[in-house]
Amino acid sequence: MIKNIDIESAREMLLERAKLTKSEMVPVEQSLHRVISSPIYSKINVPDFNRSPLDGYCLRSKDTSEIGEGGKWFEVVGKIGAGDVFRGECPENTAVRIMTGAPIPKGCDCVIMQEQVETSEGKVRIPRPLLANENLVELGEDIKSGELVLKAGKKITPEAMGVIASLGLSQVEVYRKPRVGITSTGNELMEISEKLEYGKIYNSNYYTLYGLIQELGGEVINLGISDDSVEAISEKVVESIDSLDMLITTGGASVGDYDLIHKVYENLGADFLFWRVKMKPGTPMLSSVYKDKLLIGLSGNPGAAMISFEEIVSPVVKKMSGQRCYERIRIKAELKDDFKKKSVQRRLLRAKFRIEGDRNAVYIGEKQNPGALKSMLDCNCFIDIEAGTAGLKSGDIVDIILLKGDSFL
Repeated sequence: MIKNIDIESAREMLLERAKLTKSEMVPVEQSLHRVISSPIYSKINVPDFNRSPLDGYCLRSKDTSEIGEGGKWFEVVGKIGAGDVFRGECPENTAVRIMTGAPIPKGCDCVIMQEQVETSEGKVRIPRPLLANENLVELGEDIKSGELVLKAGKKITPEAMGVIASLGLSQVEVYRKPRVGITSTGNELMEISEKLEYGKIYNSNYYTLYGLIQELGGEVINLGISDDSVEAISEKVVESIDSLDMLITTGGASVGDYDLIHKVYENLGADFLFWRVKMKPGTPMLSSVYKDKLLIGLSGNPGAAMISFEEIVSPVVKKMSGQRCYERIRIKAELKDDFKKKSVQRRLLRAKFRIEGDRNAVYIGEKQNPGALKSMLDCNCFIDIEAGTAGLKSGDIVDIILLKGDSFL
């Protein structure tokens, strides 16, 4: 077991042991944000026929080659809407009225938009020569049969759902959502459905982690609150571990009399990975492997648990779900507040990043203590402060780690 490990080494150690989940088939409408596990090749051409991209008239380009200044009149022998089919072949020197998306009749090879023609008594005047394939979407122009459309590891977006549906696929093969069990330890905890007793607090950590794991593509299994007892916590781990891919506990990770997760791991005979991470908050974190599954012990302090999860555990959930990119984006930003505390060890401050004109700006959140909840609300980044830093002042350029990409304005 490694004691007092740095953030990057702890993350890498967990990633090395994280295993991809198995594949499963899901309906396309349930595939949003899932990760494709097998490459998708098209078995059809899209479109599967030559079609018109506009409302107009289709005809043979060779019949227009001699058109002069006065244009040429063509008899209109039919009309085709999207989904309709023109029976037979379009005769020479005739035209067919066609709507957007309709298949091009046999014999025709061009379309002219309706705004460019004149019509009278069942005829249409074409004002100029047309080119072969003019205004024509050819068979397979978007996707060709046999073409690789989506690679394995691609996260399915709404746009990808539409492409998959265009191939005629009703189901798609994706990685199963990793099942992450969560139990919060502590005799002081109560469920939110209960009336709060004096000296107790509600189990907020579960809901923070639930939301974070759901966002990452995981499935959360609520294992409830565990008493501060080695036996009770061990029993819960043993009973649930076979149905999980990873198990997270909050609380009991430090060195107090009731911090029991270390003893639980020993009691289970788990293979310890590390204990204590060189970061503040979040130092009292530990991990082990039990029955080939990762056990993660986070601090019971909400702020510390969130930071440890975001920095060390979230990439693991991403990897298990099949995602290929799980590195955080790091940038420089101008600090807009003073932070006078000396950072004896590496410190991560909850902060708000904003783009102000052509500059990156970052504001330190209020109440940075490990147990603070409210500072998490507007947090969309962490300020990464090196160990040994004496303090920071407004105007300093600092390193920040971005979290939520839709909240930077």
